[in-house]
Amino acid sequence: MVSASPGAGKTTRLPPALLSAVEGAVWVLEPRKIAATSASQRIAEENGWELGQEVGYQVRFDRRFGASTRLLFLTEAILLRKLLQDPELRGVGCVVLDEFHERSIHVDLALGALRELQLLTDLKIVVMSATLDAAPLSRFLGDAPVLEVPGMIHPLTIRYSGRPQLLRTGSEFVERMARLIQKSASEHREGDALIFLPGRGEIERLRRELESWADSTGIALVPLHGQLDLADQREALLPQKHRKMILSTNVAESSLTVEGVRLVIDSGLARISQLHPRTGFESLDLVRISKASATQRAGRAARRGPGTVVRAWTPHDEISMRDFDPPEITRVDLSESLLLLASLGVTNFESFSWFEAPPPRALAQARDLLLALEAMDEGGILTPLGRRLRELPVHPRVARLLLEARNAGAPRLAAEL
Repeated sequence: MVSASPGAGKTTRLPPALLSAVEGAVWVLEPRKIAATSASQRIAEENGWELGQEVGYQVRFDRRFGASTRLLFLTEAILLRKLLQDPELRGVGCVVLDEFHERSIHVDLALGALRELQLLTDLKIVVMSATLDAAPLSRFLGDAPVLEVPGMIHPLTIRYSGRPQLLRTGSEFVERMARLIQKSASEHREGDALIFLPGRGEIERLRRELESWADSTGIALVPLHGQLDLADQREALLPQKHRKMILSTNVAESSLTVEGVRLVIDSGLARISQLHPRTGFESLDLVRISKASATQRAGRAARRGPGTVVRAWTPHDEISMRDFDPPEITRVDLSESLLLLASLGVTNFESFSWFEAPPPRALAQARDLLLALEAMDEGGILTPLGRRLRELPVHPRVARLLLEARNAGAPRLAAEL
C-alpha cells in the first residue's frame, strides 16, 4: 500500500523501480486511457527509453508494446479482458493499482480477482492513491504494509467564491462560472488554467459563453473530456504559444500533470452513473463531489510551481460534502460484472473476494437479469449464449438485442434502437 500526496511521483517513479524488485512484467492499472498513455510516455522520456520497448501501454483501440516490454500501463477494463484470456497472468510478477481511490467497478473486480490469484501464486500487488483510507484495504490484503510518501507539491492557495454552490447547471450556473473564470483569470495572470465542470454539455455551453472574451484576451479555450478521441485528449495537454484554459471533466482529476497549469477553478460538481432500483436502469446524475475529489483537483494547480485553486462554493458548503466518493460497486448495475465473473468460473458471487461487497439487492437484480437473458443457469454456470453475450462490449441486455436482431435479419434496426 502506497499513500502518496499529489506530486510525490508515485505514478512515474515507483513502477520503473519495481522492475528490479520483482521477476517478470510489471503491469500498472490506470482508471483512464489518457492517464495510461501519458504516464508511459513520461516514463520513457525520463529514463531515456523507447516507448513500445522497455515501457508501453494498452488501452481500448490503441496499444504500443512489444515482446520485450516489461513495464506496461493499461486500463482496468483491459486487465479484466486479459484475465479472461489467461487467468494465471503468466509472466506477470507485479500488478500496480494506481489511483485506487476512484473505485471504479473495474478496479474492484480486478482487485478481487488479483487477490484470489495472489493466494495461489507469487503475484505481488501494489495499491497506490493520493487520497485513501488505507487501513481497511491493508487488512483485506493480509495486513499489507502501508507506506506514507510526502509529496513535493508547491505552495497552494485555496480561495472560495463566497456564494453558495449551485447544484443545477442551467443558465445561472453558466453565467456564474463565466464571471468567476474571467475574474480569476484577471487576478492570476501567470500560467494556464484548468476548469473542472461536470460534463460535456456544460463544457460546450461555457465555451460559447466565454468565446468572445477569450478571443479578445488571446486565451485559447480547450475542451477535455472522455468523449474526445485519444489524439484530441493528448492535444489538449500540450503547451501552446498563448495562455490556455482547459475546460475539463474529471478526466484531469488524477494521474495527470498538465504542464503550465497554475490556476484551477472547480465547479465542485460531477456526473456519475447510478442504478435506479425501480427501473433497473442506470442514469447519469449530477452530484456534488467529495472532499477527496476536491483535494485531487486542487493539486493540479501546484505540480510545477505555486498555484491557486478557486472553489465555486463556500466553506459552509464543504461541511456537507462526503469525505470520499461512494464506490461504483455500490451504485451501478452489476450484470456485466457478474457475466465476467461467471466467465472466470465464479459461480457463488457472494463468496467472491470483494474488497467491499455490493448491496445484496443489486446482486440479486443482476443475477435475475442474466437468468432472464439465458446467459447463465440457476447454478451460475455460463451458457453458450452467455459466452456470446460476453464477447460484445455492451450491456448484456443490449448484447441480447443485437444477437436476436441479427438472427431475425434486422441488425441495422437494433443498432438504431
